[in-house]
Amino acid sequence: MNNHRHLGRYDSFDAFIAHDEHFTEAEQAHILDSFREARNQRLVRLSLILALWSVIAAFVDSILIGGGVIASVMMGLNLMYFIPEITFFVVNFAVKVFFVRWYLARSLSFGRLTLSGIPYLGSILVIGFLTKDDPIFFKGVKHFLRYQRGRGVRNLGRILRINIFK
Repeated sequence: MNNHRHLGRYDSFDAFIAHDEHFTEAEQAHILDSFREARNQRLVRLSLILALWSVIAAFVDSILIGGGVIASVMMGLNLMYFIPEITFFVVNFAVKVFFVRWYLARSLSFGRLTLSGIPYLGSILVIGFLTKDDPIFFKGVKHFLRYQRGRGVRNLGRILRINIFK
């Protein structure tokens, strides 16, 4: 497994892969060669954007769902209290689909593009569709996203703890 604590922080994909113990040297070389293609660099940036998007959406979802549940418990079960969550879901889905369509210059079919809007899962589906011919590169991107997601969650937890408990 990775020894990221001892190796430091990796903000860039290539530095992460070059020091990642999860892959053999041959796999690292292959992933880094694939990353040199402009298309793949763009895919990694898209994956990071969508991962950040998912973290923010999860935060908003938790607030809206929590508010709907609390309102339903206090004032009686009613779908009306979940309208903000439903509205957020629909708007988030539509904006994400249009963003991915624009970012990828319409290189996905309508069906696959629609799948990109699925909360939390759509981003990895898009990357999977676009890297289906290079499974080792896809594995490297997934591994990097897991690492970045963990860093993001830890940093968000630190920020919220500092601001909430002061």
